[in-house]
Amino acid sequence: MDKRKLQSGLSLIEMMVGLAIGLIAIIVIGQVTAVFEGQKRTTTGGADAQTNAGTALRELTRETSTAGYGMINAGLGSANGNQLCPLGVNIYYNGTVVSDPGSLPTDGGILAPVRIIDGATAAGGDAIIVARSDSEYGVLSTIVRQVVPGTITVDSALGYQPGQLFLIGSSGGTEICTLLQLSAAPTAVAGTWSAWNLPYAAGANYRYNPANPTAAFATFPTYAAGAIVVNMGYSPTTGNISADRSFIYRRYQVQCDKLAMVDPSQVAGPYDCANTTPVVDQIVNLQAQYGISLGGGAQAVDHWVDARGAWAYNLLTAAQINQIKAVRIAVVSRSPQLEKTDVSAATLTLWTTLTGGDDPAPTYTVPDRHYRYSVHTTIVPVKNVIWGKLL
Repeated sequence: MDKRKLQSGLSLIEMMVGLAIGLIAIIVIGQVTAVFEGQKRTTTGGADAQTNAGTALRELTRETSTAGYGMINAGLGSANGNQLCPLGVNIYYNGTVVSDPGSLPTDGGILAPVRIIDGATAAGGDAIIVARSDSEYGVLSTIVRQVVPGTITVDSALGYQPGQLFLIGSSGGTEICTLLQLSAAPTAVAGTWSAWNLPYAAGANYRYNPANPTAAFATFPTYAAGAIVVNMGYSPTTGNISADRSFIYRRYQVQCDKLAMVDPSQVAGPYDCANTTPVVDQIVNLQAQYGISLGGGAQAVDHWVDARGAWAYNLLTAAQINQIKAVRIAVVSRSPQLEKTDVSAATLTLWTTLTGGDDPAPTYTVPDRHYRYSVHTTIVPVKNVIWGKLL
C-alpha cells in the first residue's frame, strides 16, 4: 500500500489561505465595531447633552417659578406692589457684610424675586439670581410691635425656632430690609397673650447677626411698630450650615462648562470655578430675558427685554420688579464626543423674536463645530409677582 495515500491534514498553502481569510474577517469585524462604537458614542453623547440641558432647564424653571415666595403678599401693604424689600436688604454672614444697599455695592443690594445679569460671564452668558423663603410659614408675615437692640417683639411666633432666618422691613416696602437669625426660642411677653420676643444676638452659631447692626450697615433703619417680619427658613446653628440652610438666595451662571450655583448671602463676588458649586455638567451657555407688562396693573407679557440699560440688574426699581411677569431662559449644552467633521452650525439662534418691539433673540457662536450642541428654551411665569399684584 502506498503510504502517501494514508497522509492527511492541511498543506502550507491551505493554512496561508485560511490565515488570510481570518485576518480579513478580523479587520472587517474591527471596522464594523469601530463604526458602531463611534455611532454609539455620538448617540449617547447627543442624548447626554439633551438630558443635561433638560436637567439644567428644569432646575432653573423650578427656582424661577417660585421666586419671591414670602417676599410678596397682601400682608405687606399696598405700596410697591406688596413687595417687602424693593430697596434692598442688609446681609451679614460670618464676619462679613455681604450686601449693604445703603453703601451702594456693585449689585445695589436689591432683593428682587428674580434678576438677570446680562453677560455675567464672557463665554457662559447671563446669570440668574432668585430669592424666596423656603419656610412653610413664609406667607404668614407677622407684625412688629416694637424693636429694641437685640430683640424684636412681634404678634406671632408661629414656626420660629433658634436658627430661623427672618427678614424685617417696613409694611409698605419703603425701607431697606435686614436679614437676621433667631438666636433663642421665642418668649412670650409677660402680661400679654399675643406678643412674643424674637432675640437676634450675635454669636458663633448665629452667623447672620452682627454684634452691632447700626455700625455694620450704612443704613440700619429704626424699624417701628407696624413693620413686617417674614420667616425665611431654618438654618442649623451647627454642622453643615451652608448645605442645610433653607433660605433660598441663589445665583446661577455657566462656569467651566457647567451650570454652577452660588449663594450671594454667604459668598461675595467675583464668582469663578473655585467659589461656585457645579450643578449640571456640559452646559456652555445661558441666556435670559425679562417678559414685562407695560400696561398699568396688567398681568400679560407684552414685551421681552434684555437685562441691560434701564433694565440692568443693579438699576431695577420697585415699579420695574412689578412689571416682570415672566423670564425666558435658554441653555446650550455640548456633547462630550469630538467628531471628525463639522457637525454643528457656526451660529445657534436660541429663540424666535415674537414681536417687532422685543429685544432681538440672542445667538451663540459655536467655538468648535466638531461637537454637537443642544438648545433648550422655556418661558417661566414669575407666579408670586403675578399673584401678589392680584391680591
